Amino acid sequence: MTYCRQHDDLLDDVAVGSAPSAEFAAHLNACAACAAELERRAALVARIDGVARAWMDASPRTEISVRFERSHPWRIAVVGAALAAALAVLFVTGYVLRKPVSTPTILSWQSPTADLLRPSVSVLDTHSL
Repeated sequence: MTYCRQHDDLLDDVAVGSAPSAEFAAHLNACAACAAELERRAALVARIDGVARAWMDASPRTEISVRFERSHPWRIAVVGAALAAALAVLFVTGYVLRKPVSTPTILSWQSPTADLLRPSVSVLDTHSL
């Protein structure tokens, strides 16, 4: 038994926690295949969520990082602002010191197609040969 493929997006939305519309809820009550597919997707989302939470809980936090966050929480903001300012200075410096593009070279460029379309021998010249 296959579910109704036209409801793929709605099944995904409801599986991750969105409330189904009244029309879609009625469809789920009437269609056993879609209801089973919703249960399968919701179980998959729950497994992924559980693995992600377990991974986040298992990530090691060093004593130094915990002490740093606890004793000086404002330093994180200061370091972030300093890095942003340094990047801004680098971008502005690069913009100011960039090599200008040679405008006459660009303006004098012509398509090679015009030369290719120009005949190398005139039609009148061929009769004299």
